[in-house]
Amino acid sequence: YYSFVGVLCCDASCCVCRMNRLGAVQRLYKRTEFIQDVAQDMLTRLLVSLFGGSHDILREELLTTLYNVASVDFASFYGSYLPQFLQDHSTLDQQQREHLLRSVGCDTDSPSFSKHMERLVEDIQYASRVGSVQTS
Repeated sequence: YYSFVGVLCCDASCCVCRMNRLGAVQRLYKRTEFIQDVAQDMLTRLLVSLFGGSHDILREELLTTLYNVASVDFASFYGSYLPQFLQDHSTLDQQQREHLLRSVGCDTDSPSFSKHMERLVEDIQYASRVGSVQTS
C-alpha cells in the first residue's frame, strides 16, 4: 500500500489520482492547514518519486501534482523550497546547486514548469551518477 499525505491506496497511480481529485474538488492544496503542515513534505515526496524513476509510468501525473502544489505559492517554491531541497541533496556541490537553480527558471505555466522540473530531475540524476563514480 502507498500512503501519500494520509491517503492510503493500493497502488501509486491510485494515490496520485486521489490526491489530484482532492486538490481539485476540495481545494486541498490551498487550505492553510495543507500549506503549513503538508505541502513541503508532499513536494519532497513528489520530487523524490521522480528522481527514483520507479514510477516512470506516473511521470505526467507526478508532474501535474507537483505543479498543482507549487502553484499555490510559486514565490515560496522557487525562493525557499527549491533552494533548500537542493541544499539537502548531499550529492550536489555548491556550484552544481547554483547552476541548477539558475537553469530552473521561475515559470508559472504548467508546460514550462513541467519541462524545467523534468530537466532538474535529469540533471540531479546525472550529477548523482557522476558523483558516485568519482567517489568509488
